[in-house]
Amino acid sequence: MNIPTLYKWKSDIFPLIDVYLSMLCEQYGIKKQIMPESLKIMESYQWPGNVRELINIIEFLVVSTSEPFIIPRGLPEHIRDKWILEIPQESFRDEKSDINLLPTNNLNLKEAMAQFESQMILNAHQSSQSLRKAAIKLDIDHANLIRRMKRLGIQFSYKR
Repeated sequence: MNIPTLYKWKSDIFPLIDVYLSMLCEQYGIKKQIMPESLKIMESYQWPGNVRELINIIEFLVVSTSEPFIIPRGLPEHIRDKWILEIPQESFRDEKSDINLLPTNNLNLKEAMAQFESQMILNAHQSSQSLRKAAIKLDIDHANLIRRMKRLGIQFSYKR
């Protein structure tokens, strides 16, 4: 007899989590909720141990998590480590601030952060009449903006 893995029945994962979370919370007299990010990670996990593994993980989370919300950081490492972050290409554009987020495949975190920060500062500076107004737009202090610009090598000019 061949029983398919739980991963092949993805549509059953959320209802099973919900049922067992409610049951285990009642059993232990604890109120817990699983955050949507945690649910996504759990849905993408392969579940080689099938439903029994799912129940054991939920019981572990109910008993071991001190907060009322089960967040991704609270998930066991072997589940978090298998999670693949999927970011759709269209999410590299922020509509409300008109910022194009550049894919940072070849950059380390520090370089990617500097690139993003530079882009934010340049956009705010170009769309503002002064550095003070750009700082307000970025919700930082004027002196902080100037320090950041110097650190990032951004030249500033006074608009007249």
